Amino acid sequence: MVTYFTPFEAEAAEAAILDMVNSAQKKIRLAAYGFTDTDLNDALLIKYQLGVDVKIVMDATEAAGSHQKTLVSLLQKAGIDVQIGKSPDNGQLLHSKFIVVDDKQVEWGSLNYGPTGLQQFNVASFQEDEVLAAQFTEAWDKIYQHVQEKNTAKVKSFWNVPSQASSLWDKISSFIRGIKWIR
Repeated sequence: MVTYFTPFEAEAAEAAILDMVNSAQKKIRLAAYGFTDTDLNDALLIKYQLGVDVKIVMDATEAAGSHQKTLVSLLQKAGIDVQIGKSPDNGQLLHSKFIVVDDKQVEWGSLNYGPTGLQQFNVASFQEDEVLAAQFTEAWDKIYQHVQEKNTAKVKSFWNVPSQASSLWDKISSFIRGIKWIR
């Protein structure tokens, strides 16, 4: 295991994250609270374009921020599955920060993925271990499932509106048909 402490080892921490993501051959799973690192964003886009299965979960509050929103939009427009949400307990933060690559490499710690995170006192630990990767993947899958279910429910409730609207439309149409038009 290797651990970097920022801001003292910020360059090494960022390089290790990028090296790990760039080494991906099959799969990347990322959980992020803060995500404003344009180099990491670019690396994820390139890996996705090369056929790597990239999926991301992010905190809703942070994802709505001006810097992060731009990067999230680029990822989603490219076709990357980015699920945005909150914790199931009282809508608390999705505060996890970790990456799993190819079910064997893991990065985790307190580091938010961006310049500010690198300037703060944070920790980024790295280990190549299939058992550890399986634990983080299991946690990531639970987060993803929760957030995706919440997002799907929001979409379904949005699309149920037309049935109510069609009832209103029927009333409006009936009213309009009942008007005697002046010629």
